[in-house]
Amino acid sequence: MLGTLHLDRNPLGAEGGEGLALGLRSNSLTLLTLASSDLRDGGARALLGALQENKSLTRLDLSTNHFGDVAGTAAAQMLRWNCTLAWLSMQENSVGDAGGAAIGAALQHNSALRSLSLKANSFHDAAGEALVAGMRASTALTEVFPRVAPAVPGVCRRGLSVVLT
Repeated sequence: MLGTLHLDRNPLGAEGGEGLALGLRSNSLTLLTLASSDLRDGGARALLGALQENKSLTRLDLSTNHFGDVAGTAAAQMLRWNCTLAWLSMQENSVGDAGGAAIGAALQHNSALRSLSLKANSFHDAAGEALVAGMRASTALTEVFPRVAPAVPGVCRRGLSVVLT
């Protein structure tokens, strides 16, 4: 059975992400890397939706896939239901305040995620406050990237430094 699948830098696009999602509902994958695969919101939303039911995947890399709040909100929904994903990277996308706030709220209900990377997205204070609250409430989260957030506005940066120290 396949346990690891690396598809980084393959131009899957939204259609490829949607097709891959069909196979994620029940399989034995524990690691899936899709960095720089041009999933956009549609492909990422489909993948993240499939992971609500997945019981094997523990690591997922969705870095640099040109998605925004639609995928951010889908990630939040997935985090509310998925109880096996321990490591998630969504860095270098365009998730904004709506997606960031939704992820922050979902972190309060997730007991599996231990590591989360959201660096180089488009968060402002509202999302930052929600993320900080979610990180504080999380019983599992032990690693958050970036550890220092110089590009994040004031309230968010101060909150992250309190959570991470």
